[in-house]
Amino acid sequence: MSARLTKAILTISIDMDAPDAATQLVAHRQRDAILQRLLAMFSERRLPATWCASDPLSATTLDIGTTHELALAVGDESSARGTLARELVQRLSSLKFQGLAVNTLVARSQSVVEHLDVVSGHGIVAVRHAAGMGVGKSSNRMQPSLLRFGVWGFPVSCELPGRSRWLPGGGRHAARRQIDRAIAERGLVQLVIDAPRLAARGRSAERALASLLADVDQRRRQGVLEIATIGATAARLAGQQESRPSRSILRPAA
Repeated sequence: MSARLTKAILTISIDMDAPDAATQLVAHRQRDAILQRLLAMFSERRLPATWCASDPLSATTLDIGTTHELALAVGDESSARGTLARELVQRLSSLKFQGLAVNTLVARSQSVVEHLDVVSGHGIVAVRHAAGMGVGKSSNRMQPSLLRFGVWGFPVSCELPGRSRWLPGGGRHAARRQIDRAIAERGLVQLVIDAPRLAARGRSAERALASLLADVDQRRRQGVLEIATIGATAARLAGQQESRPSRSILRPAA
């Protein structure tokens, strides 16, 4: 089931973990520095973001306040139902002990999506898909999709930096096109920032990101784009779906 929006929504998530061995060394040495620079970049424009990690406790040194949210990255291709359940219990319990509430997951494999009953039982309301993952039965990637058990799916629309070093703009131009399309279609766009890759690419990649954030901030001030965390967007969609039609942000599909 998909929903139709009255205004384009941009959700931005920041992957704090190194995605591959090639960036693990630079991520280990520069992780804190790049995360602090990203936080300053977002704070300057008061932009909310979802900060994602397999161990969100590692982000507790960041003063993300209430504007942002933490998300837990879970699952691999071998994650059976019982394995996923135990992983969620262990990690979410550790976070709760530290006073941290998490209601958004990053699914690193399709197995997480296949066991949404387990996921929803822990108060999870949103699952951000990994790049290239399926998005369920929804035929429109630009619209938020209600998967099952009250969990909303957020497929990845674009990544920064881009995976190719040779494309001009470092993926910024492709991200702008996706955002402009979302504005035209009143759709949802999910931007993922790969922090370790950003650190590995150097300051030119950070300047490209800063330029994109300036663009989205301008569109927000123009009133054509809303920017929110994944969890806040999912909670709002769920709440509005249960409210009276006259108060809903959703509009009936044509």
